[in-house]
This record gives sequence, structure tokens and C-alpha cells, in this order.
Amino acid sequence: MPPVSGKKLDLFDNQGCFACGSANPDGIRMKFKLDANEELVSEFKAEKRFQGFDGILHGGVMALLLDEMMVNLAWIKGFHAVSADLQVRLKKAVRTGQIVTLRSRIVCEEKKLVKTEAQAFFADGALAAEARAVCVKLKKPAKAVYTRMQ
Repeated sequence: MPPVSGKKLDLFDNQGCFACGSANPDGIRMKFKLDANEELVSEFKAEKRFQGFDGILHGGVMALLLDEMMVNLAWIKGFHAVSADLQVRLKKAVRTGQIVTLRSRIVCEEKKLVKTEAQAFFADGALAAEARAVCVKLKKPAKAVYTRMQ
């Protein structure tokens, strides 16, 4: 486990992330690809184990997915950053068994920040959820090897 002392935080990606880690047997194991517009894309099937109310995806899981899309895009684009502010709007309930397509893009990059947004869409194109995040660039990049691209 990385040492935590005061303001210094050493980060190490051991592929144990619940959302995208390949070494987490209980995780989602998200996979990503960049499309022609340089947006990050992923698909997610709402399994029963991720439900809140009976038959409905837990809103916190949707927030996790959208956050992961935005932060991973920042890293893939070379910005070593973590979420500092996350705003999520749940528009329509996602039922267990449904597949949503997740998309994220970088809105702008500033000296210490990367601003991003993401959406989740149903197969018919309807919006399930949307999010915006402000990611803070790390002074010291985490130690990581990216193996999550499709």
C-alpha cells in the first residue's frame, strides 16, 4: 500500500481498481477505445449485482462509470490527473440487463486542471446520464502501465 503522509500521496496502479483494474476479480473491468473524434468509448451491461432498487442500476455505480471514463481519458491523453469535482445527472433509470454506451471528452485543459464531460446512452440513443468533472493534474505521476484499451 502506498504511503500517505500529510499532503504527499504516492499513487501506484496495481490493476486493482474496482472500475477498470484487470486484477480485481470483483470489479467491472472496463475496457476503453478512442474513436475518430478522440472521445473515449466503453460499453457497460448493468448486471443484477450492481442494482440499487430491484431491477435498476444503482446511481452510484453510474457515477463511478462516468468518473472512470473522464479520468481515464485524461490519463490516455497524457494528463496525469485525478477527480477533484464531479457532478452527475441521472436522467433515466438503467434496468438490469441493459447495455449503455459511455462516452467522454476533454472540454479544456488549463495549467493545473483538466475539465471533462461524459454521457451514458441507451441503444436507441436516449441519454441515461451525464457528468462533468474537474480533474487536478498530479505533480508526481502515478506509477502505472495502461492495459485497458481494446
